Amino acid sequence: MCFRKSQKYLEAGADVLFVEAPENRDQMEKMNFQFSDRVPLLANMVEGGKTPISGADDLEELGYSIVIFREGTVRAVSLLCRNIWDN
Repeated sequence: MCFRKSQKYLEAGADVLFVEAPENRDQMEKMNFQFSDRVPLLANMVEGGKTPISGADDLEELGYSIVIFREGTVRAVSLLCRNIWDN
């Protein structure tokens, strides 16, 4: 993970920080320890991605302020549409 690049974004005035694909909880904790008191952090939960999936409460405890659960929502809506069309 590139903390130097994240630091440069903050120095340039970033309103939110998103670090792409931390691969384990340890990386997520280190990032949040370093940045969460200075800027809102965004987590992107992608099923099948590199970042371990965590729930909203767990991510909030880690220090994330914004979380995207895009894929689960898309799959749920797709399944609902399929059920409606099939019946």
